[in-house]
Amino acid sequence: MKEVKVLRNQTIYDLAVQHYGTLEALSEIIDNNPTLLNDKEALSAAGIDYFKDDEFYFDIPIAVGFALKIDTDSFLLKKTITQEMTEVTTYNTENNGKND
Repeated sequence: MKEVKVLRNQTIYDLAVQHYGTLEALSEIIDNNPTLLNDKEALSAAGIDYFKDDEFYFDIPIAVGFALKIDTDSFLLKKTITQEMTEVTTYNTENNGKND
């Protein structure tokens, strides 16, 4: 198990691809990180009141600096990746995460 720091605008999808090489690792990331928190600024920009809503949103970035636990012995870890990805972010900041 190793810990990685979440970077700005990284969603759980981004982290699964960056650190496991597959979206199949989503449930494992959630199991290993039961205290996952979305970024408050991103929630607010998406019109979600983070004081009233304690849900975790997969399509909203995770709190910057969150220490994410990655299982380096996981069978889901794709070990045949040809190039290490240093930062994956797919969150759309142009419309503040809102889909029009």
